[in-house]
Amino acid sequence: MKIKQQRTKRQHTVPRSHLERFLPPGGNTLWVFDKVKKNTYETTLPNIAVENGFYDIPSNFTDPRYPREEYDYQFLEHGLGEKEGQFKQDLDAFLAEVQTKGITQMNRAMLAPFMVIQWLRGREHRERVRQQREKLAMVKLKEQCRLKNYPEIPADFDSVTVKYNPLLAAAEQMHLLIDGDYIEKKATELLKHIWLVGINTTMQPFYISDTPVVKIPNVLAPGRSLTGFGSQGVEIVPLS
Repeated sequence: MKIKQQRTKRQHTVPRSHLERFLPPGGNTLWVFDKVKKNTYETTLPNIAVENGFYDIPSNFTDPRYPREEYDYQFLEHGLGEKEGQFKQDLDAFLAEVQTKGITQMNRAMLAPFMVIQWLRGREHRERVRQQREKLAMVKLKEQCRLKNYPEIPADFDSVTVKYNPLLAAAEQMHLLIDGDYIEKKATELLKHIWLVGINTTMQPFYISDTPVVKIPNVLAPGRSLTGFGSQGVEIVPLS
């Protein structure tokens, strides 16, 4: 039986329902700063934090014995869409009562998994996976070259580079996004933090980012980043 699912070409890495929270009253556009091109422009929500086929399973990762039309190769996009609907409801309920009831344990338990998912799902996380794999491969390569003493390779390795297949980085990201145990573990670490909510009473609106969950280390340690969810002194700014 063929699985019939609506195909989504342009896929948001930040939920559209969340982007809508940053629209000006009565407006339908946001100002965007392009971090790569260093320019600013105004655009609508369908053009913000979106990439073509970002969560699609690559065709060369599938079994050729099963036609692509007979399974949902966009299962992750569809699954995230379902999560986004639940997240919107939970966040709406939280924002409606936070000023009168504060941040309850139930609020924290509901929102923490969504914060972890948002941290995992963006372009920045995929790039972080790729960079980590390349750095690790370079360390191992240098170690092996020193042990084998290859004379044709320069000692400073300036001419040697390692490139990690971006499709493998995408596969690693997808794996984490469907790993319920991993998400629960990170969400549990979030529950141990002190939670604060900032309320903007000024005329200057908040900014939204294509990486809306940011981890800021406040403890310095040589050779260590201390930016994990459970790291000592780490500050996590979610959904800003």
